[in-house]
Amino acid sequence: MSFSRRLVEERKRLKFKQKEISERLGIHINSQLDYEKERLPSFAVYLERLADLGFDIGYIVTGARQGVVLTAEECEVLALYRKAPETIQTAAKAVLVSGHHATQGPIVNGNVAGPVATNYYGGGNDYVAKN
Repeated sequence: MSFSRRLVEERKRLKFKQKEISERLGIHINSQLDYEKERLPSFAVYLERLADLGFDIGYIVTGARQGVVLTAEECEVLALYRKAPETIQTAAKAVLVSGHHATQGPIVNGNVAGPVATNYYGGGNDYVAKN
């Protein structure tokens, strides 16, 4: 969705008329119409391109951060994830979840009465109790 379409969407969401916006902002009505009809000042295109690179445009324009700030690498991963077919998204989530569980350490099921298992050797259920 383009800058102009988002602008119109937001204006309508907030129930403003084009004339009201131009009056409140102190701009000519034709400027508002131009912004909404894809006749944009070059800075709007520039800001859209910065956003594509992961820049926080809300922060640049207002000085206030909104939500989570992602690094360039995180933006790239997210963009690739969003473009991927559902099967690839599911596989990517599975890999990330399995990697997360691997860092939690061993999970013990069943009867664990007795000495505490403090050493772990290899795969499977090869827990060795240390007295």
